[in-house]
Amino acid sequence: MNTIRLIPLLMAGLLVGLAPVIAVGETATAAERTSDLGDKKLPKGMQRYVLPLQGCAFEFVAKEGGRAEADESSSPYPYGYLSYDRYLGGRQPPSIYFSCRPGAAVKRCQMEFKGYYELSTEDIRDIQMRKLGSLNSHYYTEAYISTSTGVAPPRSRILSLCIGDERHALLTINGSILLGTDPREIWQARNKPVLPTSEEALPEVLDIIRSIRFLPTDSE
Repeated sequence: MNTIRLIPLLMAGLLVGLAPVIAVGETATAAERTSDLGDKKLPKGMQRYVLPLQGCAFEFVAKEGGRAEADESSSPYPYGYLSYDRYLGGRQPPSIYFSCRPGAAVKRCQMEFKGYYELSTEDIRDIQMRKLGSLNSHYYTEAYISTSTGVAPPRSRILSLCIGDERHALLTINGSILLGTDPREIWQARNKPVLPTSEEALPEVLDIIRSIRFLPTDSE
């Protein structure tokens, strides 16, 4: 199949000079105090994170101990990420990179994910692609799971996400969200079920997506 690059990767240089974001335990801002997650008691081992991207600040809940930072200087769009430097419960929690885009999410997501709409039946089969339904009751979401091609096994299985409202949208970047790996060659996996280990991080990732809430800005 032809290699289709759906979401551009970030240059490594963009990861330099990131500004820290607010996490649980730090001074609360007005935006945090008005959020619907702020007053809820979190399960043990979970932490609330805030990524204050300009015009696109949002919060979410994930496993504690993560490093969440934002870069307002990146061009043309600000981005932020959550990552972990250590293993928790025997494995490393998933890392997530988000970029903020202006405009209505419905149109923005359709534009950004146009490549998925144009895949042939053979392409969909080879990357074992599937489209997910609504993942967050508060916002429009569009998400796809697929397996990398053109690389030697183990091949990454990733989730690409676009989520937002009538004003802005968040897009996964830097290779999307890694769910697991498939040790098989393309021809070995063709027309076969997806391996459970290829999507072992999916439940955790879905919980994070469901917890996303945009925060009000000074102008709202």
